[in-house]
Amino acid sequence: MRRVGPFVNDGGEMANVRHGQMHGNGNGNGDGSMGAYRPSVIHSAAHELRTPLTAILGFAEILRREGSEIDEEEQERMLGHIITNARAEVRIIDRWLGDFRAGNGDGSRSHRGTFDVREEVDALCGDIEPLIDGHLLHVRVPQGLTVSGQADDVREILSNLLMNALKYSNTESTITVTAEETRAFVTMTVHSEGDVIRPADLRRLFEEGYRAPAHAGRLGSGLGLSIARDLVTRLGGRIWAESDPNGTTFKFTMPLANAAVMAADS
Repeated sequence: MRRVGPFVNDGGEMANVRHGQMHGNGNGNGDGSMGAYRPSVIHSAAHELRTPLTAILGFAEILRREGSEIDEEEQERMLGHIITNARAEVRIIDRWLGDFRAGNGDGSRSHRGTFDVREEVDALCGDIEPLIDGHLLHVRVPQGLTVSGQADDVREILSNLLMNALKYSNTESTITVTAEETRAFVTMTVHSEGDVIRPADLRRLFEEGYRAPAHAGRLGSGLGLSIARDLVTRLGGRIWAESDPNGTTFKFTMPLANAAVMAADS
């Protein structure tokens, strides 16, 4: 049996998780071509596709390697996550191609809706479970926090922050995701246990391509945090990082749905 890591629900109950199962700015040419897009725009699109594709490969490898030992219900659950991630890939590609044709070129989403934060967090954690890789993922997000914006934006922000936490935290350490209502906003945090980041480096973490000196040798594009910053700004929130001997915490805010409606009406 493969151990990805236990999931701890917001009630504090720990459940052993089988296969990680949870209980609980370039400009276009105007003609639809991509010739004038900066390389970083293409890199951003590729970066966005990487996580769902890696998750698909992870689930597929588990099924190929251990399929005969996995019961039918578990196989169906994992196949469901493969399908969900594949559909996410199609949506991402369609959105970027549509933006290229329209000369928008930054992958931005024009439509704003509302969504429940806990539902999106649970769905994301399920979809990326093969990538958790032995860590303990602890989620403390209450039900009923309704946010204004694009659910896909928030899932990408969280995905980038979680991938960052998995890459730079200690093996088999705890990663904690929390959310709380603060006035007209929801504040989300992703905390991981790892090396302290110097204040001078904290201020530069969200620059495109920047790597803290301690992490300079790690693989990656250095785009994840700058993409998260741009998406949070688009949502009408802000993002920052804090670090101390207990680890590093990334925080970002999103407007509550009712607060966004009131602002639009004022």
